[in-house]
Amino acid sequence: MVTIEGLNISFDKPFDECKNDISNALEKFIKSSTVSVLSIEAVGDLLSNYLKEIECSLEKGEEYDFTEWVLKWHDDVVSRLKELCYHGNEEQIQTAFKTLVQLLPSQIVLGSKGITFPIQQFADIIKIVVSLEDNISFFLSTIKNILIFEDIGKNIWKALNIAICELGDALSAKVVMNVLQIINCIEKQKVKDNVDFGPSPSYCKIKEGVISDKEIELNIKKFWNKIIAVHDLNAKQQQMLLLVLYEQLMPRMTKAIFLTDYFMTSLNKGGPVGLLALQGMFTLIQKYNMNYPDVYKKIYSMLDGYVFDTQYKSRFYYLTDMFLSSSHLPEALVAGYIKKFARLSLIAPPVDIIIMMTFIVNLLIRHPGLKILMHRVTETTGLKEDPYIIEEVDPSMSHAIESSLWEVKILQHHVLPSVSSSAMFIQNPLPSVERDLSVLLDLRDDEIFGKEFKKRQKNPPVSFEKPNGLTLSIPRNGMNLWCFKNNINT
Repeated sequence: MVTIEGLNISFDKPFDECKNDISNALEKFIKSSTVSVLSIEAVGDLLSNYLKEIECSLEKGEEYDFTEWVLKWHDDVVSRLKELCYHGNEEQIQTAFKTLVQLLPSQIVLGSKGITFPIQQFADIIKIVVSLEDNISFFLSTIKNILIFEDIGKNIWKALNIAICELGDALSAKVVMNVLQIINCIEKQKVKDNVDFGPSPSYCKIKEGVISDKEIELNIKKFWNKIIAVHDLNAKQQQMLLLVLYEQLMPRMTKAIFLTDYFMTSLNKGGPVGLLALQGMFTLIQKYNMNYPDVYKKIYSMLDGYVFDTQYKSRFYYLTDMFLSSSHLPEALVAGYIKKFARLSLIAPPVDIIIMMTFIVNLLIRHPGLKILMHRVTETTGLKEDPYIIEEVDPSMSHAIESSLWEVKILQHHVLPSVSSSAMFIQNPLPSVERDLSVLLDLRDDEIFGKEFKKRQKNPPVSFEKPNGLTLSIPRNGMNLWCFKNNINT
């Protein structure tokens, strides 16, 4: 039993007996300007019930007596639900959207090859979310619940492409952000293996019309060109776009070399945007052997004080280590990086100092010829005579190889023992194995200070009484054995 706009509909009666009541209820629902949330839910349950009967009849090869009648009302109701999603109040929008998702498996599309996945209906649902100006958290959770199904997880890429194309060329920044949030709900691409877990569950229970991995890539390329044409994205939005591109889109591409221009443009912007673009550039260089001759100059220029405050500095340190991992790099270039790390460590937070000291140690191990930077005498020179030119954009031309690591000497007197100990390598033989940098990338300042607070303080024996405050206490023990007289000869 369901109630639609005050009219009760019973599922116990044969369809031909309640056909008129259903028609009246649905007509009232479609024409009503004040639709209740309960009526929206009831309409969804009603149509789902009868459409499932039609599907069962089709599977058995039988004809359902009122197929055309049900499908006609189904189309009218779906149109009304879409209208509510665009023009209703908050409760109506959310309930109507949830009902559309509920009806998606029952939206039968009869084509030349029989029943296929209702891609246009799915695209209409996605278009509703993409077009919203308000917060879309509720809609994302609803979509995420059905993304566990294989047909939805694959066809959502085609649905996104259709929805974006239907919105036209003038996309707004809000539309782009909605698209990126939807993509973030999709499970990240996993490395394929030979393990067969059997058939994946399907939401619409239809195999026809589910796109392949190659078609997914084609759809991504189509809507990507429209997304990057939007020029009014702020820095935060550009960062999100780069994250989605690297984590979600690139793993689904077999040929991502066409992204080179976008990554290079983003890299030149510097800041957090440049840091994220660097990760994409590294993938292109590593996977496609792309030639970017100025990449070391670019990374060198990005080594600045702002790195300490960005949330992506762990990525930057990791990528810098990967770019400098080769032992065949010119020593003059590597020396420039070593000096840049040493100089920045003078103004860096404790965590970053420890990471930079580890960087320097590893680079010295990879390039033994640069140990001269450790042993070169600097006491007689002085800061003004340091040949290193920090303003030079080319690390190879910075004269760093003629300098020394006097900055590390200074850090040996740092107030935090964990920091000062990390700089002690300069007066000891270098280890034979590089230190693991990855374990330090997630280190936080509070962990360092917490570790220092937990250390037990040594209390050596002393021959005097400890003060208990800012004022000196009057000594008493043994003082009663003495007699002091003030004898002044006049």
